Amino acid sequence: MPAVDAAHLEGDGRALAQLDQNDEAVEELMALLETDGDNPRYLFLLGNVHFQSGNFTTARQNFVRAYEQDGLLTEALYYIGRTDIELGNIDSAISGLTNVAHRSG
Repeated sequence: MPAVDAAHLEGDGRALAQLDQNDEAVEELMALLETDGDNPRYLFLLGNVHFQSGNFTTARQNFVRAYEQDGLLTEALYYIGRTDIELGNIDSAISGLTNVAHRSG
Protein backbone atom coordinates (compact mmCIF):
# COMPACT_ATOMS: atom_id res chain seq x y z
CA MET A 1 0.00 0.00 0.00
CA PRO A 2 1.52 3.39 -0.97
CA ALA A 3 2.18 5.98 1.71
CA VAL A 4 -0.63 8.44 2.28
CA ASP A 5 0.27 12.04 1.45
CA ALA A 6 -1.52 13.67 4.39
CA ALA A 7 -1.11 17.27 3.21
CA HIS A 8 -2.48 16.40 -0.21
CA LEU A 9 -5.44 14.47 1.20
CA GLU A 10 -6.23 17.18 3.74
CA GLY A 11 -6.23 19.78 0.97
CA ASP A 12 -8.45 17.56 -1.15
CA GLY A 13 -10.82 17.04 1.78
CA ARG A 14 -11.11 20.79 2.35
CA ALA A 15 -11.58 21.53 -1.35
CA LEU A 16 -14.21 18.83 -1.80
CA ALA A 17 -16.13 20.06 1.26
CA GLN A 18 -16.09 23.61 -0.10
CA LEU A 19 -17.47 22.29 -3.39
CA ASP A 20 -20.25 20.42 -1.53
CA GLN A 21 -18.79 17.09 -2.65
CA ASN A 22 -19.27 15.73 0.83
CA ASP A 23 -19.15 12.01 0.07
CA GLU A 24 -15.76 12.42 -1.57
CA ALA A 25 -14.55 14.67 1.25
CA VAL A 26 -15.55 12.04 3.83
CA GLU A 27 -13.56 9.40 1.90
CA GLU A 28 -10.46 11.62 1.78
CA LEU A 29 -10.68 12.47 5.47
CA MET A 30 -11.35 8.86 6.48
CA ALA A 31 -8.15 7.89 4.64
CA LEU A 32 -6.28 10.44 6.75
CA LEU A 33 -7.83 9.15 9.95
CA GLU A 34 -6.75 5.61 9.09
CA THR A 35 -3.14 6.76 9.38
CA ASP A 36 -3.61 9.34 12.14
CA GLY A 37 -6.89 8.60 13.90
CA ASP A 38 -6.29 10.97 16.78
CA ASN A 39 -5.50 14.06 14.72
CA PRO A 40 -7.90 16.75 15.97
CA ARG A 41 -7.62 18.76 12.74
CA TYR A 42 -8.83 15.82 10.63
CA LEU A 43 -11.58 15.01 13.12
CA PHE A 44 -12.70 18.63 13.06
CA LEU A 45 -12.73 18.74 9.25
CA LEU A 46 -14.73 15.51 9.14
CA GLY A 47 -17.17 17.00 11.63
CA ASN A 48 -17.58 20.03 9.38
CA VAL A 49 -18.33 17.87 6.35
CA HIS A 50 -20.97 15.94 8.28
CA PHE A 51 -22.40 19.19 9.63
CA GLN A 52 -22.71 20.58 6.09
CA SER A 53 -24.46 17.37 5.06
CA GLY A 54 -26.96 17.60 7.89
CA ASN A 55 -25.51 14.54 9.67
CA PHE A 56 -25.53 16.33 12.99
CA THR A 57 -25.12 13.32 15.30
CA THR A 58 -22.03 12.12 13.42
CA ALA A 59 -20.73 15.68 13.17
CA ARG A 60 -21.07 16.12 16.93
CA GLN A 61 -19.21 12.87 17.59
CA ASN A 62 -16.30 14.09 15.47
CA PHE A 63 -16.26 17.54 17.08
CA VAL A 64 -16.24 15.93 20.55
CA ARG A 65 -13.36 13.63 19.58
CA ALA A 66 -11.44 16.61 18.14
CA TYR A 67 -11.96 18.63 21.31
CA GLU A 68 -10.95 15.68 23.50
CA GLN A 69 -7.68 15.46 21.56
CA ASP A 70 -7.02 19.21 21.68
CA GLY A 71 -8.70 21.11 24.49
CA LEU A 72 -7.55 24.39 22.96
CA LEU A 73 -9.64 23.77 19.83
CA THR A 74 -12.48 26.04 20.92
CA GLU A 75 -13.89 26.04 17.39
CA ALA A 76 -14.78 22.38 17.93
CA LEU A 77 -16.49 23.32 21.18
CA TYR A 78 -18.46 25.99 19.31
CA TYR A 79 -19.61 23.46 16.71
CA ILE A 80 -20.62 21.02 19.44
CA GLY A 81 -22.99 23.75 20.59
CA ARG A 82 -24.18 24.35 17.03
CA THR A 83 -24.93 20.66 16.51
CA ASP A 84 -26.75 20.57 19.83
CA ILE A 85 -29.01 23.35 18.53
CA GLU A 86 -29.66 21.40 15.32
CA LEU A 87 -30.42 18.27 17.35
CA GLY A 88 -32.80 20.16 19.66
CA ASN A 89 -30.54 19.86 22.72
CA ILE A 90 -31.01 23.50 23.64
CA ASP A 91 -29.87 23.30 27.28
CA SER A 92 -26.67 21.54 26.25
CA ALA A 93 -26.14 24.07 23.46
CA ILE A 94 -26.53 27.02 25.85
CA SER A 95 -24.10 25.47 28.31
CA GLY A 96 -21.54 24.67 25.62
CA LEU A 97 -21.75 28.01 23.84
CA THR A 98 -21.52 29.86 27.16
CA ASN A 99 -18.33 27.89 27.81
CA VAL A 100 -16.99 28.99 24.42
CA ALA A 101 -17.80 32.62 25.20
CA HIS A 102 -15.92 32.43 28.51
CA ARG A 103 -12.88 30.83 26.88
CA SER A 104 -12.84 33.37 24.07
CA GLY A 105 -13.35 36.43 26.21
